[in-house]
Amino acid sequence: YDPKEMQLRHRNIAERAVRESRITARERQQIIKLFNESMNGYTYYERED
Repeated sequence: YDPKEMQLRHRNIAERAVRESRITARERQQIIKLFNESMNGYTYYERED
């Protein structure tokens, strides 16, 4: 998969949801931020010391 393409598609879906009044602009920002952080994050379990 292409992370940049997934982020773009996710953003487009969120923006459409705002236009359709299904979520607020603030919710869109939070959703996009969390999604992007998860895409850029480490995917393997790390033990906290």
